[in-house]
Amino acid sequence: MDNLTHTLTGVLLAKAGFNRLTPRANLVMALALNSPDIDLLWSWGREAHIFLDHHRGFTHSFLFAPLVALVPMVLAPIIATAFASVRRLLFKGERRSERIVWNTFTWQTWLAALIGVCVHIVQDTTNVYGVRSLWPVTEHWFRLDWVSVIDPWIWLLLLAGVLWPVLGGLVAGEIGGKRSSGDGWARAVLIMLLAYVAGRGVLHGRAVDLISARSYAGHPIRNASAFPSIVSLLSWTGVAETAADWRILDVDLAGELYPDKARVYPKVPAERAVLSTEPFRVFLNFSQFPVWSTVAAPGPLGAENVEVCDLRFGMPGEGRFCAVATVEPSGKVEEPRFQMGPPGTLPRPK
Repeated sequence: MDNLTHTLTGVLLAKAGFNRLTPRANLVMALALNSPDIDLLWSWGREAHIFLDHHRGFTHSFLFAPLVALVPMVLAPIIATAFASVRRLLFKGERRSERIVWNTFTWQTWLAALIGVCVHIVQDTTNVYGVRSLWPVTEHWFRLDWVSVIDPWIWLLLLAGVLWPVLGGLVAGEIGGKRSSGDGWARAVLIMLLAYVAGRGVLHGRAVDLISARSYAGHPIRNASAFPSIVSLLSWTGVAETAADWRILDVDLAGELYPDKARVYPKVPAERAVLSTEPFRVFLNFSQFPVWSTVAAPGPLGAENVEVCDLRFGMPGEGRFCAVATVEPSGKVEEPRFQMGPPGTLPRPK
């Protein structure tokens, strides 16, 4: 999931009851729900394949969650003190000097942070990217493919959960009514969030069943998968894998599925010359649906541009989420690299 989703979930968890467990629960839980993404620091400003190799690794493992839970315990008082200092500068003469005196190093704060870290891992498991949640026991990427990495419906739901009590409190203040704590509303929104994600899971199952039930030009199907649309709950991108090819289908749960309209990508052998390069090794360790393609490259006769992409994030020839290289006639590999998207473009969320 994206960091806005993690942050809003943390705030709602605090309002739903964790504010009774630790002081400044809003800040602690928001930090806890984002702490696993500190793995981005390992690859900041470095080659893209280093990001791919480190992201959602040990900081997203349940086995390391007790250690990652220490991060918000350390950062919370630092950030709270910084905000208090800024507030004193902005409202000089209106507020007295504040000191952050609460102790974050308590087992209650650690428990709240640990739960927040685990919620982050579970949220990331629901989308198509996946997470290595049992590292180092296994490098397997666990994923459910239920929701997109960015889901605007989840944003709307969580924003309503955070902002509605604030608006209600302003109205109540104007008319002299009693202000609500918002904890009941927070719990209700979190339940609605669970119901939404579970509903997505049911629709995902229907999409996979629909793909599996069809025939593909006499080729027995080996595996069926479905990837969600960012906005529509009924539109999915289907993948049917046979022994000979990959077939990409548009799946509309409100209509018919037409296997004969699938985009077909034949399976071709991997280009062995590039397998020993670091970008390709990292990419193939991550990829769940690797599709290879080779085209003639400008330059010496026999030179080839080699690309392997992952069907979850791009199609062959698009240059999105793929490892690419040029292989000379001699077998020498030139400029192997992993790229999120074609140079000068932003990657598309899934």
